[in-house]
Amino acid sequence: MKITTLKKAKLLALILILLTSLAIAQIKKIDSILITSAKNNNFSGSVLIAKNGQILYKKVLGYSNQEKNVLNNDQTAFSIASVGKIFTATLIMKYVESGQLKLSEPIKAYLPNLSIPNSDKITIHHLLSHTSGLGNYMEHPLIIEKMNQKSIRIDDIIPLIEDQPLVFDEPGQKHQYSNSGYIILGKIIENLAKKSYSEVLYEELLNPLAMNSTKISIDMNNFKGMAIGYRRLIPNGNWESTMNMLPTPLSDGGIFTTAKDILSFDWALFSGVILKDKTLELMTQQHSEGEQPGFGKIAYGYGLMLDTFEEGIKSVGHNGGSPGYNAEYRHYNIDKDTNYTLIILSNHERVIRPIFFDIQEMILNGKI
Repeated sequence: MKITTLKKAKLLALILILLTSLAIAQIKKIDSILITSAKNNNFSGSVLIAKNGQILYKKVLGYSNQEKNVLNNDQTAFSIASVGKIFTATLIMKYVESGQLKLSEPIKAYLPNLSIPNSDKITIHHLLSHTSGLGNYMEHPLIIEKMNQKSIRIDDIIPLIEDQPLVFDEPGQKHQYSNSGYIILGKIIENLAKKSYSEVLYEELLNPLAMNSTKISIDMNNFKGMAIGYRRLIPNGNWESTMNMLPTPLSDGGIFTTAKDILSFDWALFSGVILKDKTLELMTQQHSEGEQPGFGKIAYGYGLMLDTFEEGIKSVGHNGGSPGYNAEYRHYNIDKDTNYTLIILSNHERVIRPIFFDIQEMILNGKI
């Protein structure tokens, strides 16, 4: 018996050593991919991998300001574009949980004075799941004029949404990704709280979770601590600043934050700190299905993109892109005891997807 037990212990120790060695090898591989990409001027940003909330790997490369040779660091904030929709959806679900909001109620019940098309039919559920039929205010002909204002509020965008035709007439008919829908959700939050969206975000999420590097108020004259975005107009060309196209942080996205701050939110969301289990379950279940370039068909919950892989592994998260910026955030449930978080932020446009897929494959195959 003693010999058998000893053999088992040695075998387990050997397996642990092999798994650790494999993980170290994969980490070195990730490091090599990122360093090579940065040296070739193809990646500038931050990568973070966590297991059960504990950081396994983090790397920051590139420049927050190429013209002045200012390096990115752990506190450098990047625009996460549409990843910010997760925060809006979470705030809405907090109101649902408290009974101040009903998913089945139409827009008109909360914003009776607005002239949103189909406001008597489009519900909170439709807005959250991108099945409202509302389109994209960014395609309105007056959007450039609005963006040239010194500061933009949700109220400045509402008239554009009121003016635009519906993409489809019957709410719930299909999935159509809608930035306008998340602006309306932001306005509902403001009406319920009697405060600005940014005030609610700080009070309900950013301050309690000590997300101190996250910024929703942007001062163009003081960009310290934030990464300037860059894009290439031609393949392998020079990276050019997109400061003249800076995304406006609103309830549909554009917030500037760090990988570490997103990890703080991720931990709080999936450990029951922000929402009760039943509320989170409702938020993370499929409510619609759409198409996304590079991903194909993708399921959508409330503010979350959902995916299911082999052996029952599931992920939830979101991606985002705007002129000069890219972001990918995923939370993977491997089994009941194991989860991973992957966060990639970049101030180089359209460079992170190959890196994302490489690291995701390692996570799914248990190599990290």
